[in-house]
Amino acid sequence: MSNMDVIYVVLFFVCLLFSAFFSSSETAFISLQRLRLKHLARTEHADSDAAKEVATIAEKPERFLATVLVGNNLVNTAAAALVTILVASVLTEGQAVLVTTIGVTIVLLIFGEVFPKIVGTRYGIRLAMLYATPIKLLLWVLSQLQRFLSG
Repeated sequence: MSNMDVIYVVLFFVCLLFSAFFSSSETAFISLQRLRLKHLARTEHADSDAAKEVATIAEKPERFLATVLVGNNLVNTAAAALVTILVASVLTEGQAVLVTTIGVTIVLLIFGEVFPKIVGTRYGIRLAMLYATPIKLLLWVLSQLQRFLSG
C-alpha cells in the first residue's frame, strides 16, 4: 500500500465520520420537541449558548436540512470516489465500480446513516447542543457560498 493509498483510506474514514455527524445531527435536531427546546433555552440551560443556538437553528428547519443534506451528499460522494480510486488500482474499471458501489453503499448505510440516526434519536438534546456551534458555522459557510453563487 503506497503513501497515497494510506491517505485515501484516512480520508475515507474522515468522510465516514462526517457522514455520521450529518446524519446524527439531522435526526437530533428534527426529533427535538419544540416545547422541550423552548424550556431548555429558558430554564436549566438558559445561560448556555448552545441551548440558545439550538433554538435558533431549530427555528428554520428548512435551512438546517438543506445544509445537512448538502454536507452529507458531499462527504458521501467523496467517500465513494476515494474508495473507487483505491479499488481501481487492484481491479478492472468495471469491477471497481461494481465493488465500490456495493461496498460503499453498505458501509455508508450502516455507519453513516442507520447507526448515527439511532444515536441521534436516543441522545437528541445532548447531540443538538454539542453540534450547535459546528452546524451554525456550516450554515454560515453555505449562506456565503449561496450569496457568492447568486451574484
